[in-house]
Amino acid sequence: TPEAILTNPTDDFVSGFVGAGAALKRLNLTRVRDVGIADFPTVTVEDPLQSIFNKLRSGPHNELLMLDRRNRPYKWLR
Repeated sequence: TPEAILTNPTDDFVSGFVGAGAALKRLNLTRVRDVGIADFPTVTVEDPLQSIFNKLRSGPHNELLMLDRRNRPYKWLR
């Protein structure tokens, strides 16, 4: 686990790679399952341009996340 690597490197190479202050780095370690997911406004690459502009202007955010055809993040629009 990442915690084990930081607290007990297996050899000098790993110790050098992890670097000094490994115990401090461990304090900043966050598991993915513990990260909150924010609901953010999205559009797709297939949405009409006018619809995208309207959503940008009318929403509480000044950014939208554009998704590709497979609903994967593609780019941020501002």
